[in-house]
Amino acid sequence: NGSVVATKSYTSSNAGKVIIDSLLEGNYSKINIATTSCSRTDNGTYVLKTSVEDEILPPIVNSPEVYCEGDTAKILFTSDKKESLVWYKQITDINGQSTAPIPNTKVAGRTTYYVSKKLGDCESSKVGILVIVNAKPTFTISTSSPTDCKKANGIISIGNLIGKTKYALSYQKDSVTVINELTSNENGIINNNNLEKGKYSKITVKFNGCSRVDLGTYSFISPTAA
Repeated sequence: NGSVVATKSYTSSNAGKVIIDSLLEGNYSKINIATTSCSRTDNGTYVLKTSVEDEILPPIVNSPEVYCEGDTAKILFTSDKKESLVWYKQITDINGQSTAPIPNTKVAGRTTYYVSKKLGDCESSKVGILVIVNAKPTFTISTSSPTDCKKANGIISIGNLIGKTKYALSYQKDSVTVINELTSNENGIINNNNLEKGKYSKITVKFNGCSRVDLGTYSFISPTAA
């Protein structure tokens, strides 16, 4: 290695091979093999380098990226120049592509995309970007108008939810926005009680950062006094 001369004794294997291990990075030349009576020198120069993956660090990524079902997704990115990146669908894939993917948000779920950095013929290890697509809540609505002209006892029931789960609920009552945070019962129903007469619309249910709006209008009329 360089101008350093090293001498060491080895015993060949049954296959007639000698393995010289634990070598440092550098140029090795003038390899001389000698027995008790004869010797021969190889005139080649052999260059040893450290592992490619040790030299090139993987890209720095933002993970996870979170969307709601149906959102418009952005193309995946890293802090590195895009011309040096290779993208993979699976960590075991061998052949990647230079174009960064755009996540599919049509269906709720989790997908991991993989990316590496390439410089010349050398490539880093892959790093994953987790994309989470949360589902928008689905629900049904039923109503019960006030039954007492002296009390606010109308009900809007929101069903088909996850049982015993907290939801953000908002709606407009006669064009005034009302916001609540309510928990569904074991049957997945939220009963919004003690409602007055009026028009209720734009009922919105939000869970896990994603919301869905009911476009119906529900009119409550107080009963006629006896």
